Amino acid sequence: MAENTMTICRNQVIYSVFVRNHTPEGTFDGVRRDLPRIRGLGADVLWLLPIHPIGEKARKGSLGCPYAIRDYRSVNPEYGSLDDFRRLVDEAHSLG
Repeated sequence: MAENTMTICRNQVIYSVFVRNHTPEGTFDGVRRDLPRIRGLGADVLWLLPIHPIGEKARKGSLGCPYAIRDYRSVNPEYGSLDDFRRLVDEAHSLG
């Protein structure tokens, strides 16, 4: 850990979520419904892997790589809408 890491961050648990694979439906709403369980595991921080639309050019496989981002200003419509994403964030914040 870096010496200058804020004290409050040193003992927090980060839970990483790849929306596409996290639930059977692979959506923001699916992750939102799972937040109480994630919080119950002791997670303090929710880290979402890229949520943006995936590029088409030179796509690897049928689904593509989530790090090959096509548009940094929108969310992948396969995961839901921007409002669905905002509901996920609001719910996560409400759970602390």
